Amino acid sequence: LVKDVIVQVREDQGGNKKLVAYIVPDLYLQDSHSHDQEGTTHIERWRGLYDQVYGQKKLSDPTFNVVGWDSSFTGKPIPREEMQEWVDSTSNVVLSLNPRKVLELGCGTGLLLFQVAPHCDEYTATDFSATAIRGLAKALEHRDHSLPQVRLLQKNADDFEGINGVFDTVILNSVVQYFPHLDYLIDILDKA
Repeated sequence: LVKDVIVQVREDQGGNKKLVAYIVPDLYLQDSHSHDQEGTTHIERWRGLYDQVYGQKKLSDPTFNVVGWDSSFTGKPIPREEMQEWVDSTSNVVLSLNPRKVLELGCGTGLLLFQVAPHCDEYTATDFSATAIRGLAKALEHRDHSLPQVRLLQKNADDFEGINGVFDTVILNSVVQYFPHLDYLIDILDKA
């Protein structure tokens, strides 16, 4: 799927090291049938990993579950303050669009859902991890986190069966890097 990967470590002006990677997809790698089979295997591996990760920790605040958000530099969990800043920043961008009917593909533990959905008329959230969807459903049962406008669906990002309606906002946040190939992303964008 990848023709070339060039990885470099560079220092910025402050002397901090930054990882820089350039990935060149091999668009002529193989026929579409083989492409689809590899894509399915790729997704199943990620699903297994995330079902395991999401099932590990139970946090006191289910609306801010950052399990699995680990630094690629240190391998350690990203500090809560950094995650909060990222969630706030991303949510503010989405909310600036004044969304009313949202479709989030790859909602994970609901970091954006709990920030954006309270401001929406409808919010459909999907994830390929059954563990993630069960965790969100349980969190939404609690009266303090009840969001009746939220609909949860366990499905792959490219599976739009049963997703009806017109959405004014589609969120694909921090999930595209897990897609098996460029055609998968293009298919999702076309369907969305």
